[in-house]
Amino acid sequence: MQNLRARFALTYAQKLTLLAAVPLVLAVAAIAFVVALQAKALALREITTLETELLNAKKVELRNYVTQARNGFYFVYGSASPDDTAAKARVAQILAAMIYGEEGQFFVYDYDGTALVSPRETDRINGNFAGEKDSRGTAVVDELIEIARQGGGYHTYLWPKPSTGEEAQMITYVTSFPSWQWAVGTGVFIDDVLASVATARSDVLARVQRTFLYIGVITVAALLLVFGTGMFVNLRERRLADAKLKELTQRVFDAQEEERGRVARELHDGISQILVGVRYALENTRRRLERGDP
Repeated sequence: MQNLRARFALTYAQKLTLLAAVPLVLAVAAIAFVVALQAKALALREITTLETELLNAKKVELRNYVTQARNGFYFVYGSASPDDTAAKARVAQILAAMIYGEEGQFFVYDYDGTALVSPRETDRINGNFAGEKDSRGTAVVDELIEIARQGGGYHTYLWPKPSTGEEAQMITYVTSFPSWQWAVGTGVFIDDVLASVATARSDVLARVQRTFLYIGVITVAALLLVFGTGMFVNLRERRLADAKLKELTQRVFDAQEEERGRVARELHDGISQILVGVRYALENTRRRLERGDP
């Protein structure tokens, strides 16, 4: 276990490289993270602005529809008395014929909540819907009448589509015929707008998530690259150091061999001289003995 730990232990150079690289990589990752968050916030603000602009465009369109319709039969309403049933019937007939698109229609409620015009939902005609609420508990007819009493305005609520029966969010503009105590208006479903906004918001969140993923991958890759580069440089320096050490060792070995040879030669020469001296002394002694010299 200790051998394994020692084998994978970081050297001083590796620790120094890691210590220098990690703060840099973390700083870059933090900057990228903040930039991604800012981009997300900006995109969501733009989507919110787009939603507001689209809804405002729908509101302007609805108001224009109601204004044009009112101007179209004002010659009837303007000259009629509050109890002119013939004029009321004529205006109601005109409004009932003013259907547009797949879902568009005009409606009329009197101030008591009775439906007088509803061309796409004829089963509501002459029914009283005071107190009616949508599935979320939002007052519908009572609120429309109250807005009409105040001169006109917008109301948002859930309403079943006449074409499919599916409930969807609707924006309505309503105005009043005060002498007849009518609330007259028209509405448009905005599920297409909400769906487009939801899709755009989902796309933004998906892009932000991908950006965070890219940041993580790049950060890890950068860290590995820096650490790997440090390891490569350290390994290269170690190889160079090993080569220089090997060369130095060889030079020391060669110097030792040369010194050993020199000492051997000097020792050989010294011994040879001693042997020559001894031989000379022996020869000299032998000659003296042969001559009988003492």
